[in-house]
Amino acid sequence: VKIASNNGASGFLAGRAVWKDFTAYYPNEDDMRAWLLTSGVENYMKIYEASKRATPYFEHKQFRSFASIMLEKAGEDWYKEY
Repeated sequence: VKIASNNGASGFLAGRAVWKDFTAYYPNEDDMRAWLLTSGVENYMKIYEASKRATPYFEHKQFRSFASIMLEKAGEDWYKEY
């Protein structure tokens, strides 16, 4: 994430990098919650810190304007055609 952010990335997707180890505490929901609130938060913060130099997408040199962000088949059912 740090390398990508330093080279123009606009963010990250973390998913399992944040929470995967909490499954070891299943089915104890209290232990799962405690893990997420400690180790899970710590994992997220490490990734967040690595992304601090990320470029907001609207500041990237390839971004033209908010008006140019349109789905080809925009409309109420856009997601069915996407």
